[in-house]
Amino acid sequence: MILLGKIVGWLLTPVTLLVLLTLLTFSKRRLPTFGFWLKMTVAGWIFFTNPMFVNVIFRWWEGRPEPLESLKEPYEAAILLTGFLETPEVTDRPFLGEDGDRLMQALNLYRAGKVKRILISGGKVFQSDVPSEPDLVRPWLLQQGVPDSCIWIENLSRNTYQSASAVWTLLGEIPGAQSKSYLLVTSAYHMRRSATMFQKTPLKFRCWPAGFQSLKLTWHPTKWLIPSPLALNMWHLLFKEWIGMAVYSLKS
Repeated sequence: MILLGKIVGWLLTPVTLLVLLTLLTFSKRRLPTFGFWLKMTVAGWIFFTNPMFVNVIFRWWEGRPEPLESLKEPYEAAILLTGFLETPEVTDRPFLGEDGDRLMQALNLYRAGKVKRILISGGKVFQSDVPSEPDLVRPWLLQQGVPDSCIWIENLSRNTYQSASAVWTLLGEIPGAQSKSYLLVTSAYHMRRSATMFQKTPLKFRCWPAGFQSLKLTWHPTKWLIPSPLALNMWHLLFKEWIGMAVYSLKS
């Protein structure tokens, strides 16, 4: 199921669809319908590279951040979902990727006294000699002053669906942990899918999104007239989340 989701996700990315549409259009250049397909292709490229269109949808999908002061009680732990590190050539320190703000927000919650612990969840998607992300992050958190007793590790799950189940199982092994409340920390674009998975467990949690990518809406010409390759990447993230939710709904 993991491999199927990744294959489908690759095939249905905006870039793949646009390239296939472009090739299809030029294969019909001697047919009467060529004009129609050419317009469809141009419209597709304009739409998916326009930063304003994707920003509007991203703001709806991500929601908006809440102030730290809105957290009135210290939660038992921040459940930090992995997927924020680059694959390193050396393993003596973590290398943050595009989603590295997840780690920063979890650490900030701990330092602000909003959570008592940090629970890092996520294992290796594919077998390799590289340590899992929780095993790479733990030494770094220790360097930042987080006691080892305040770091919980779940490094067996391979995707968000498995992570929700594995976290609930891990908490069941700790006396009283399943009755506590938690903060779920992941990237804002990934939060809806993550929350859907965790809602399948009895866990009491509140969402705390990190790494917002959508921007404040503006009608400045540079934000809606000039095509941007970043828009394609944002669409890719959205498609990945939508496809992931569809695959897991079929599985369940």
